[in-house]
Amino acid sequence: MQFIESSDLYVRAVIYRLSKDGYQLEYLLCPMIHIGSPQYYDEVLQRLMECDLIFVEGVHSKKISFLRQSMRFVGRSKRLGLMHQSDADLARINDRTQHADMDVSEFDSHWSAMSLAAKFILTILAPCFFVYFAMFGSRRLVGKVLAFDDLPSRREIVQDNEHFDEIDNLLKEKRDKNLIRIIETHFQENQDEKLLIGVMYGARHMRAVVRFLMNRLGYKITASDWVKVFDL
Repeated sequence: MQFIESSDLYVRAVIYRLSKDGYQLEYLLCPMIHIGSPQYYDEVLQRLMECDLIFVEGVHSKKISFLRQSMRFVGRSKRLGLMHQSDADLARINDRTQHADMDVSEFDSHWSAMSLAAKFILTILAPCFFVYFAMFGSRRLVGKVLAFDDLPSRREIVQDNEHFDEIDNLLKEKRDKNLIRIIETHFQENQDEKLLIGVMYGARHMRAVVRFLMNRLGYKITASDWVKVFDL
């Protein structure tokens, strides 16, 4: 099951619609890439305009402010000719979004428990990599890094070590649990309603969302549609 595909010509993301027999509550999953073309963000936002409620991500801790800024630097690189998600016209959906991510105090608490090596990777090495990438990288290299589906890639397996596990636990697994908890609570309270719920989250969080909806709640994919992120 793919989320992000990188071919010789383009990078594209798939939008899934999930339904369940006997229920009118549906889900629209939008696996996001934080760097893409203006057309990509415009098309995703148009799809999300159909939703009654949209769960969105965002950790605003000062602990990783340099990391966020370095990612924006990549998106605003004239060499790549792309844009960062934060520069998209998100005001179009603001009236129907609900923050489903960890709050700052919870994130900072987990951050404090991390090793110095993991903090060093996130606050120094990763931002330096993004800055270097903005200056010397290419769209094709971005595409190779972004490719993602529901099974661990060879790159993920190679990177499996103590410090990367810590980072993955904080940036993905703990945030996944928070998102799933909110989706489950909303489902229990609104399962008899006719609603379309959007999930606008980074692609790497979609594994957990799909597994929860399909394995725990019994939902099935009833439609899928590819959206081009950018040409290579």
